[in-house]
Amino acid sequence: MCQKSLSEYLESKRNAFSRFYFISDDELLSILGTSDVTSVQEHVH
Repeated sequence: MCQKSLSEYLESKRNAFSRFYFISDDELLSILGTSDVTSVQEHVH
């Protein structure tokens, strides 16, 4: 149940920001879990 909820949450973020479709769930969680906006750059080149 938790995994399904997490997958739905990540899917909603990917729908909002299409570049997120090109990174893994782990990388997306890392991006969403930090307030450092520069951390996005290391995942999305």
